[in-house]
Amino acid sequence: MPTTAQESTSPLDTSRLDGAQIAALREVLLSAFQQTLQFDQLTRVRLDTPLAEIVSDGANLRDIAYTVILWAASQGRLRDLVVGALEERPTHAPLRALAVAWGVPAPQPAASFSASAPPGGPRPSSEGAIDPPGGPYNPRWYVSRPEPEEWIESHLRTGVPVVLQAPRYMGRSWLMARALERLRETTPDALLHEINLGRVDRADFERLARQLAGKFVPRSAEAKARVEEIWSDDMATVEDRLSQVVEELVLVDRKAPIAFVYDVPDAFLQGPCWGPFIQLHRTWMQELSPRWRTLRLVFSWSSHPRALGYDTTSQLNREVLVVRDMAPDEVAALAGLHGVAWDMPSAARVAKLCGGHPFLVRQCLHELATGGSLDAIEAQALIDGGVFRSPVLDDAAALLRENPAMLAAVRSVVDGEAAALDAKVARALDSAGVLAHDGARWRIRYGVYAALPRIVATS
Repeated sequence: MPTTAQESTSPLDTSRLDGAQIAALREVLLSAFQQTLQFDQLTRVRLDTPLAEIVSDGANLRDIAYTVILWAASQGRLRDLVVGALEERPTHAPLRALAVAWGVPAPQPAASFSASAPPGGPRPSSEGAIDPPGGPYNPRWYVSRPEPEEWIESHLRTGVPVVLQAPRYMGRSWLMARALERLRETTPDALLHEINLGRVDRADFERLARQLAGKFVPRSAEAKARVEEIWSDDMATVEDRLSQVVEELVLVDRKAPIAFVYDVPDAFLQGPCWGPFIQLHRTWMQELSPRWRTLRLVFSWSSHPRALGYDTTSQLNREVLVVRDMAPDEVAALAGLHGVAWDMPSAARVAKLCGGHPFLVRQCLHELATGGSLDAIEAQALIDGGVFRSPVLDDAAALLRENPAMLAAVRSVVDGEAAALDAKVARALDSAGVLAHDGARWRIRYGVYAALPRIVATS
């Protein structure tokens, strides 16, 4: 597990850092500075040294953070590094916590926003407007999640397929965008094709394959003509045609990785095309030609296949990364980005409402940062969802509305009834992120979900 600032409370010795202190500072810097340009601004503006004089060209962000720390230590400027980072990111909660732990005076943020501020209270005046949840990937609003990031990056480096699973809105897209961004930092020529399998034909495999061929190839008349020529070969199988398109028009002459990133909805997993689709990709994984070594495969689905009645992971023969809630220190870092003052009581109240669910947490922090009060958020959330009424709650309510057995199960858990839940229903609700099992009983995963039966009844 990565070391956090709270775990490394030794005073800062400007002559040296131990391993735990290096790890703590590295992870905090990575959460605060998420682009090479940001590190360059830190070292150039606060330490009067261009990043290029410290770090080799082409280093990834993790190596940059580590090398900057070692450089600062060798120059006797560790304290300058921490202070400079705080001056660049004065509201970043993990940075401020590390400074306190190490006895480094932390500058006061230009503005502070209490979690209990009344409606109409102060608004952030930091680096620009607050980015509401639900938008496209924005590095400035991304909080580093080191363990899943490293898992994905190691798979992308080695060519092992990446398989992600989490309920919708748990941050899979942003996590993958971050990993692919870091891949491009080390390999600028890396490419990716993002394919939402909910927008292709899932009833007929040949039509699906033809659609994929059109998405993979360059947008040129020559490439399209060659695809038509390959597809006109009636003696070749559909699998052979698509494989030839990929090898000849996508992978040819490639030296850098190219990733096919598939968003796989439940309907596609359960449809007739999934079997031949995944068998085709297994064939690609086993190709021995050097040309195929640049291909990277990424699959991301919301429901766990076991909840749908079968085990898809055995078809891939690879492990699955289940994307979990954000850790408390990651939520604190996100609060810092929003300019929301963070303390243990506020953190506990928010966690009771929405745990570490990335989308729900951002909804709460957005409301706090724009003048809302936590008291009002809590009161309204348990009535009708309040500020949490969004695709997250609406999708969960729609699922329960369409499945009376699931609705009855959720209502029984909310009411505290001890009756055992049907195993299949419970697995489906667990996969959808509505229920969780603590080893002894089923419980509502997030406090705001207790309003779901009422939302279903009144909508």
